[in-house]
This record gives sequence, C-alpha cells and structure tokens, in this order.
Amino acid sequence: MQIDASHRGVVEQIKDAAAGIENAHKQLMAIPSDSSSLPLIDANESAKLQIVQQTSMVPVILSQQVRMLESLEQKFGQAFTSTCGDEIQDLLNVAKQIQRTMEGAAANATVDASQELFSAIPRLNLLQQRISGKMMKIKVL
Repeated sequence: MQIDASHRGVVEQIKDAAAGIENAHKQLMAIPSDSSSLPLIDANESAKLQIVQQTSMVPVILSQQVRMLESLEQKFGQAFTSTCGDEIQDLLNVAKQIQRTMEGAAANATVDASQELFSAIPRLNLLQQRISGKMMKIKVL
C-alpha cells in the first residue's frame, strides 16, 4: 500500500506539535519546586501550576495517537485516510491549539489559557474515539 503523502505531512505536523507541547510543558514546570514554602504564589504562577497538571499527559496522548494513525494507515491505506481525513485534520488543529496556548502560557499564564486547555484536551480523546469508531465500521465491512 502506498502511504498518502499529504497524510504523512499531517502526522509529521502532529509529531512536531507534540514536541512543542513537551517543550512548553518543561518551561511551565520551571516554576519554584517548593511553592508550598512560599506564603503566596501569584495568579500567574498558580495558572502555570494548573496548566502543568492539566497537560502532563498530552505529549503521551499525542504520541499514542500518532502511532495509532500510522498503524491504521499501514493497515488500511487510502480507505483510512479518506474515511478519517477530517478527524486527522482536527487532531492536528487541536494539537496546534494546545501547543500555541501552552507556549503562550509559558510566557504569561492566564486563567483563560487554563480553561482553553481544559476544553481542548478532551477533544483529543473524542477524536481518537471517532477515528476508532469509523475504522471499526470499515473493518466489519
């Protein structure tokens, strides 16, 4: 089976976004490790802590999704890319949204960034479920 070049590019972009998310996560974790000893942490640091907690598994989730995409493409080829093209593109869009938000939060975390991530992360799982559901239908047929 020949791998769809445009799909490969999207998967590579998802990998790049995952790497960017991981780097932003490391930057966000650079806050004082013993923040409990501080009498008060400012709102920015508090938002960073919340974002770090919310996003700790995002690089792992994206890595698993990339492996899933590559595996499905290998097994089903064009049937996969044509059936799940919208979901694949949505995965890329959500990954890029998370990356932009986290990179911005690393510079200046806000409650809005935390809320945006809170809504984006479940979307990754939903997209994975949609892809799995569509591929189950193909496998049955």
